[in-house]
Amino acid sequence: MKFYHHCFEGTIEELTAWQQLPTIIFGVSGKFIRDNTGLEVIPRIPPHQLVLETDSPFLSPFAWCPVNHPWNLPVIAAKIEINCKQHDVQQSAKVNAVKTHSTPLHEAALKQDIDFLGLLLEYGADVYARNNKGLHAIDLISSSTNPSKELLLYWMNTVPKLTYLTRQVIRRQLGQAGLMNVDQLMLPKFLKNYVEHR
Repeated sequence: MKFYHHCFEGTIEELTAWQQLPTIIFGVSGKFIRDNTGLEVIPRIPPHQLVLETDSPFLSPFAWCPVNHPWNLPVIAAKIEINCKQHDVQQSAKVNAVKTHSTPLHEAALKQDIDFLGLLLEYGADVYARNNKGLHAIDLISSSTNPSKELLLYWMNTVPKLTYLTRQVIRRQLGQAGLMNVDQLMLPKFLKNYVEHR
């Protein structure tokens, strides 16, 4: 028997409790994305337990458009994908870690995933890193008009802002364990949010 939780909008604790049912499936609507209430919860739902819902004409992913439509599903899916990638990077991924002789930036460039490229770069990925063949991530994209290549070219030719560099230094100094305790630092809230990419 399968259990289906329609329009799930619960907390992490509620999710954990529901996941005690081995065949539970969670429906996620645009409202959960729009209100940002699901941004911490959704990455904890395994793909085999996740169903995207429109619940048309209700629960639109857009605050400016109260009427929902089935064609908004790609918007919901894209937001969930970006959110899950961001969650992975925040929690544990090392943006410059070498896996199979290339960095995550190289892998994103190969897939021409511009959203993930932007996320990795914002989190401090080294645009000049080389893979085991001596290639930069930008070298893996052949088309000169490709948006992913243009993004990498922009990052290579632009001097980083001082605020960006400061955040990278603070994050490196704190280390992975320290980043888990940023809220306990005696810093203004806006600075804590900035360090944590909020």
